[in-house]
Amino acid sequence: MRKLRNQTRCSTKIDSIVHKEFAQWFKREVPIESEQYSNELKCLARGPMVQARRFGAYNVNDISLEPSRRKKR
Repeated sequence: MRKLRNQTRCSTKIDSIVHKEFAQWFKREVPIESEQYSNELKCLARGPMVQARRFGAYNVNDISLEPSRRKKR
């Protein structure tokens, strides 16, 4: 993020750099072994679970929803 200090602060450029670098920065700043941060914050810093489940469709209030790529099949 320090790269931005000497550059023109164009919001698109800032968004691009944050998108690319935030996850690694967050992981470095909130180490898992630290006692300083809550468990919730440490879990967020780890990033998404590799074994997270995916669903092809789901129901919300009795309405069936499917991703658009699934509907094209």
